[in-house]
Amino acid sequence: MGRLRRALDSGGSTGRSQVIEQELKDPPGASAAGSGKIFLIGFMGAGKSTVGARLAQLLSIAFVDLDSRLEEQTNMSIPEVFAELGEREFRRLESEALRRLSMRAEDLVIATGGGTATRQVNVELMRATGTAVWLDLPFETILERLDVAGRGARPLFSSPAEAEALYRERRQSYAAAGIRIAVAAGDPVSAVADSILRALDRAGSSASNGVRAP
Repeated sequence: MGRLRRALDSGGSTGRSQVIEQELKDPPGASAAGSGKIFLIGFMGAGKSTVGARLAQLLSIAFVDLDSRLEEQTNMSIPEVFAELGEREFRRLESEALRRLSMRAEDLVIATGGGTATRQVNVELMRATGTAVWLDLPFETILERLDVAGRGARPLFSSPAEAEALYRERRQSYAAAGIRIAVAAGDPVSAVADSILRALDRAGSSASNGVRAP
């Protein structure tokens, strides 16, 4: 909470966001006790990695992109993992990577994959070790962000119509899993990160007063 308060007091809007995958080595006996993780959830193209890097910078803690971590561990790209191992194995590997990160002792900002929060086991893990924050963008904005080249790197983006159906299907899972941050098309990364800080501060204040956070 101290880091959160300092980040809020500092204003937090300066500096350029850079997505830096930080190398983290799992120490033996790492425990989640006393730690706090911020899990960014939401659909593909929501900006979880970019916003996550900025948020971690404001809080002076490490940032990890879950998809990047999986690519390092498998030595394959995410589309290759889907093609060669299948979605079921991908989800298993994803949950295991999330568990390992959640059990680390230090605070982290973790950008999850688009489907991470659709699995109950992952949601329970995120609730037990930190707070999930849903970056909620209109589908039209996501479609604009995912140009033709970007869509090819998304295994579950077979067509705009099917992607929109998946987007609508997943919204209920995102809403149940975490704090919602509404993001508009032109919102700067720094402004979204500041909105998250304020929402986390409100949630922390509500919890300390015995009121259930939204």
